[in-house]
Amino acid sequence: MRLPEPTLVQDQSGELTSPRLRRGRIADAVREAAEFLPVNGALTRFRHQNPLHGFEHLPFASAVREAALLHRSEIFLTEAEYAGMVENGRLTFTDLYESLQEDLAENGTVMIGDLVSRFDLRLALLRAVVAEQRLLHQVSTGRSLSDALDLPEQPTAQDIRSHRTRLHPAVSSELREQQRQFDCASSTASWLAELWSVCCEGTAVSQNRTAADSGKADTLRDRDLVLSLTGIDTDELVNAVLSPLLASFLDQGQVRWQPGDRRLGLLHFFADLHGDPCVCSRDWLRNLRDELRRFRELQWDGIAVIEDLLHRMQIPEADQQRYLQTTVHALPGWTGMVHYLENGGDWMPQSVPHGTLTELVALRLMLEHLAVTHVLRIPPAGQASASVPDFRPAEPDRHLRQLRIAGSRPRTSSSAPSQLPADTFTIAQILGWSPRQLSALRPNAWAALADEIQAFDSREVRRCFQSAWEGQQRRQFLDAVSIHRQRGSSTASPALTADSIQMICCADPCAESFRRHLEEIDSACETFGVPGFFGLDINVRSPDESRFNPQVPVNVRARRFIQQLPGYLPDGSLRGSPRQNRRAGFTSRGFSSVLEDWLNQRWLTRLLFPRIRQLCTTPPAQTPSGTAESQLDCTGTSQSPEQPGYTVEEMADAVRGTLDIIGLAQGIAPLVLLVGHASQSINNPWQSADQCSFCCGRSSGLNARVLATMANDHRVRRLLAEDGIRIPEDTVFVALEHETCGDTVEYYDVDYLTPVQQQRLDRAVNLVDEALRRNAHERCRRFTDVSLTISRDAAALCVEGRTADLTQMCPELSSSGNAWCFVGRRSSTRHLFLDRRAFLASYDPFSDDEDGSQLGRLLRMLVRTCVDVNLQYYFASLDPEHYSAGSRLPHTVTSGIGVTHGHGQDLCVGLPREMIQSHEPRRLTWIVETTTQIMSEVLSHDPALRQLCDNEWLFLVVQDPVSGHLFRRQGQEFVRHQPRRTHLPEVCSSERWYRGLRENLSPVSIAGRADESDLSVHT
Repeated sequence: MRLPEPTLVQDQSGELTSPRLRRGRIADAVREAAEFLPVNGALTRFRHQNPLHGFEHLPFASAVREAALLHRSEIFLTEAEYAGMVENGRLTFTDLYESLQEDLAENGTVMIGDLVSRFDLRLALLRAVVAEQRLLHQVSTGRSLSDALDLPEQPTAQDIRSHRTRLHPAVSSELREQQRQFDCASSTASWLAELWSVCCEGTAVSQNRTAADSGKADTLRDRDLVLSLTGIDTDELVNAVLSPLLASFLDQGQVRWQPGDRRLGLLHFFADLHGDPCVCSRDWLRNLRDELRRFRELQWDGIAVIEDLLHRMQIPEADQQRYLQTTVHALPGWTGMVHYLENGGDWMPQSVPHGTLTELVALRLMLEHLAVTHVLRIPPAGQASASVPDFRPAEPDRHLRQLRIAGSRPRTSSSAPSQLPADTFTIAQILGWSPRQLSALRPNAWAALADEIQAFDSREVRRCFQSAWEGQQRRQFLDAVSIHRQRGSSTASPALTADSIQMICCADPCAESFRRHLEEIDSACETFGVPGFFGLDINVRSPDESRFNPQVPVNVRARRFIQQLPGYLPDGSLRGSPRQNRRAGFTSRGFSSVLEDWLNQRWLTRLLFPRIRQLCTTPPAQTPSGTAESQLDCTGTSQSPEQPGYTVEEMADAVRGTLDIIGLAQGIAPLVLLVGHASQSINNPWQSADQCSFCCGRSSGLNARVLATMANDHRVRRLLAEDGIRIPEDTVFVALEHETCGDTVEYYDVDYLTPVQQQRLDRAVNLVDEALRRNAHERCRRFTDVSLTISRDAAALCVEGRTADLTQMCPELSSSGNAWCFVGRRSSTRHLFLDRRAFLASYDPFSDDEDGSQLGRLLRMLVRTCVDVNLQYYFASLDPEHYSAGSRLPHTVTSGIGVTHGHGQDLCVGLPREMIQSHEPRRLTWIVETTTQIMSEVLSHDPALRQLCDNEWLFLVVQDPVSGHLFRRQGQEFVRHQPRRTHLPEVCSSERWYRGLRENLSPVSIAGRADESDLSVHT
């Protein structure tokens, strides 16, 4: 049987397309546009994500430019801020020179109009920015123009020449010779006037040549066209309807009554709420019932509704994809959440039906069409712009089409005619071009010069400043690691003794200082770093949770199910939930009934007496020997067959995988601590953003507990021994959870220890407690509301108090400041102060094979999460208006899924400003301890990592395991890094380096443990 031919329909462009093909194009356009949406998941499961993740297939510079157009953002800092860095010495022209040279490579020698090289021209433009900002700053402070320029009241040609010839040594000798040939015979005024005239005449020729193609045709939304014509923003009308609708539709249990049935889809849900004419009292929604009738005729099909609206709005076929993309990004917070729940929100209590995103786009197009046609019918208050057609309120659809045609024409920059001569005039003075020299240029030379100046626009200038700043800090880190490695004291791991302690921590930056202080206190202690999920692909359910939640990074699929079962009390009864235990701990204290009733007013005591409230609600401190509050079911025996746990063989594989990667297959200490981390604070909607980034905003303490349980299992040890990994019989693995906000710890399953093991643990507890005191002291220097002279004991109480302070806007800074990542043996970074800014992952290159299989596995676990964390902070600090959630002060928790800045506002995306205020934006620099051959092999088998390296979303450096030499990856090759410095400062302790300072500090070597008399000065 022959199938019927599809019906062909002629669109506005005259092409014949089938309905199925048009539906496919619309569905693909919506889906592709959604991939560029920034989304961090729900508040309870915050996941860091690169806000520009949809552009990672592009080089970083191109991605930034494309994202700025789509998001209408300004990625980099202002020119004034970068010029200020140069003025205060944080950035030098040597840094700019090296960065520009690396950026241009061989293209830097290209001659522009046979007048100057591209490198010299761009360096002059950078100098011009600094000089201009210096002049503006000095004039703004009240100095006269001649004083700001350091010129006399009647400057001579010699004064002008001496002022403008202070060039960097990088400027070519030919240009210096041209400056020395400057014509001093003419007066200053006439010379400058002639130079200005020549610049105006020359650039006018190039502007005439490029006037027809200097602009770029943009597909504007109808909202943009109407806003430029009437000054009325229709997005405000539409968002006032959509935001409350989506808040109700996506609600996760915050409201008691659901107004509609979300299982039928968003369009049905909207019709149930707004179908009654008594509900729609807004004038611009007077035709809503007609639109809802169209929905019914199209059988509530989102793609069919979009197709119908695009046809009625007369959007050309060629512009539809771009038009849908801008529509999807009109409300990025809520739209991104819909896309997230539609594709990966199975763990959420309430997900959304498939196709909700398409229905949301259709609903927005319909509301925008109603709002725009309503605004166009309003009589204008004044004359319309000369660039748009005459106003026709009786024919809004026809008028919209004319507006769209006028608005999509190539646009020339209005600032180009005036800015280009001024830029050329400034560059001519900096580079010493005389009027006679410029007058001899031919039109094609002027055109080449104008094109080059316009190509190096403000965004490119700021990108170069940012690259130079990052390059400076990158060289500082590489020099420090290189010099520190050459010191003999840092190349060997501590010798193993009966009292040795080994600790395996999360690789997050919050553990860097904790590990460093522990090693300063006990030189025999050895620490390791692993991704915080400890290589376990598990879903977990606690006694107080109704469903399983994944405890893995975003690029790992959780396939096994672990359940925490309630533990038993001494009387044989089961323990209640942790929440009930905390409440019982409060009521068990010996308060009088009146005082207890008054203190039970939680909001009052938390506001007025946060420390008292914390003491009353926190159970009394216990030694790590109490009864377990919960039991682990790792084998899945209590779940259904569809929810499997681990077999004994799989447990052995999990333990072997961790020990092999970190190089701990041999030489295991009698006590091994597995440290996960969590964060707890009051009135903090962003608490999950402070937790383990490798567990998608959940605590990694449970992962550490699961791995410790596996490693202590005698069946697992028997299988490991058969593979050559022999764990001594008296060795015990103890899991603990580091609460990073209050710098406290909780130990797991320690009531099964033998007396000898308990004695060893008691010593470890004392070491950990002292390390936590020092860690709290180092953290306090970052808090502007804490004195820099605070003692260690006061610092410990201070950070604990911040967890219970209802008014605290920033309980902790989490991963703020992250800039580096080291993957290798701890001996290379042991006793190196890295200021809590480095991801530290352990890897033994000598236990890996020739293909680097273990390294490849480790990088797949590390890279995606570390890059997402880094770029989340990076873009949020560079452009907080578009890539951060703003200040926490006006935040309102909405639908139990996110926060908004008030009713009817878009869902906030990113981190709050309080968490990024001290972050200095730098892309992550990776040092991997391996050979260049193995690293090349790993890159060849990992396209995702190779793409990030090639496109400069991260910077990869290889450290040779034998020589310690560093090799930077440039292009497709590894180039030997030559340290600029030969000496790295040494201090006796971390405290000696950071004491009394709040700013970011450079790396420094810790010479050794300081004497108590030395430390007493600071306590």
